[in-house]
Amino acid sequence: MLYAGYPLVTKRTIFALGVGQQSVCYRVPGALHATALATGAVEAANIGNDWVRFEIFRADWPAPDLSFWTLRAYAAARQDG
Repeated sequence: MLYAGYPLVTKRTIFALGVGQQSVCYRVPGALHATALATGAVEAANIGNDWVRFEIFRADWPAPDLSFWTLRAYAAARQDG
Protein backbone atom coordinates (compact mmCIF):
# COMPACT_ATOMS: atom_id res chain seq x y z
CA MET A 1 0.00 0.00 0.00
CA LEU A 2 1.33 3.48 -0.93
CA TYR A 3 0.83 6.50 1.27
CA ALA A 4 1.22 10.17 0.45
CA GLY A 5 3.30 10.86 3.56
CA TYR A 6 5.29 9.02 6.20
CA PRO A 7 5.65 10.90 9.51
CA LEU A 8 8.49 10.59 12.02
CA VAL A 9 7.25 11.22 15.55
CA THR A 10 8.83 11.68 18.98
CA LYS A 11 7.10 12.68 22.19
CA ARG A 12 3.83 13.01 20.24
CA THR A 13 5.39 15.62 17.92
CA ILE A 14 5.83 15.13 14.18
CA PHE A 15 9.30 16.37 13.24
CA ALA A 16 9.74 14.96 9.73
CA LEU A 17 7.52 13.85 6.91
CA GLY A 18 8.45 11.81 3.86
CA VAL A 19 6.31 12.94 0.95
CA GLY A 20 5.95 10.35 -1.77
CA GLN A 21 9.31 9.33 -3.17
CA GLN A 22 10.52 12.79 -4.08
CA SER A 23 10.86 14.92 -0.96
CA VAL A 24 11.29 15.10 2.82
CA CYS A 25 9.90 17.84 5.04
CA TYR A 26 11.40 18.82 8.39
CA ARG A 27 10.22 20.95 11.27
CA VAL A 28 13.39 22.90 11.97
CA PRO A 29 14.15 25.28 14.85
CA GLY A 30 14.18 28.99 13.97
CA ALA A 31 17.96 29.30 14.14
CA LEU A 32 18.40 26.65 11.43
CA HIS A 33 15.56 27.73 9.15
CA ALA A 34 17.73 30.13 7.13
CA THR A 35 20.52 27.53 6.91
CA ALA A 36 18.08 24.96 5.54
CA LEU A 37 16.90 27.41 2.88
CA ALA A 38 20.50 28.28 1.96
CA THR A 39 21.36 24.61 1.50
CA GLY A 40 18.55 23.82 -0.93
CA ALA A 41 15.34 23.58 1.09
CA VAL A 42 12.20 25.49 0.21
CA GLU A 43 9.45 26.76 2.50
CA ALA A 44 6.80 24.19 3.39
CA ALA A 45 4.32 26.70 4.80
CA ASN A 46 1.42 24.50 3.71
CA ILE A 47 2.48 22.26 6.64
CA GLY A 48 3.59 25.00 9.05
CA ASN A 49 5.74 28.14 9.23
CA ASP A 50 8.66 26.26 10.78
CA TRP A 51 8.73 23.53 8.11
CA VAL A 52 11.06 23.19 5.11
CA ARG A 53 11.10 20.70 2.23
CA PHE A 54 14.11 19.07 0.59
CA GLU A 55 13.88 17.38 -2.79
CA ILE A 56 15.61 13.98 -2.62
CA PHE A 57 17.12 14.32 -6.09
CA ARG A 58 17.83 17.46 -8.09
CA ALA A 59 20.09 17.07 -11.10
CA ASP A 60 21.51 20.58 -10.66
CA TRP A 61 22.09 20.49 -6.87
CA PRO A 62 24.08 18.38 -4.39
CA ALA A 63 22.14 15.78 -2.41
CA PRO A 64 20.75 17.14 0.86
CA ASP A 65 22.31 15.90 4.09
CA LEU A 66 19.20 14.08 5.31
CA SER A 67 21.00 12.55 8.30
CA PHE A 68 21.93 16.03 9.56
CA TRP A 69 18.44 17.47 9.11
CA THR A 70 16.70 14.44 10.59
CA LEU A 71 18.88 14.64 13.70
CA ARG A 72 18.39 18.41 14.08
CA ALA A 73 14.61 18.16 13.67
CA TYR A 74 14.47 15.21 16.09
CA ALA A 75 16.57 17.01 18.72
CA ALA A 76 14.40 20.14 18.47
CA ALA A 77 11.19 18.09 18.82
CA ARG A 78 12.59 16.27 21.88
CA GLN A 79 13.56 19.59 23.46
CA ASP A 80 10.18 21.22 22.73
CA GLY A 81 8.09 18.29 23.92
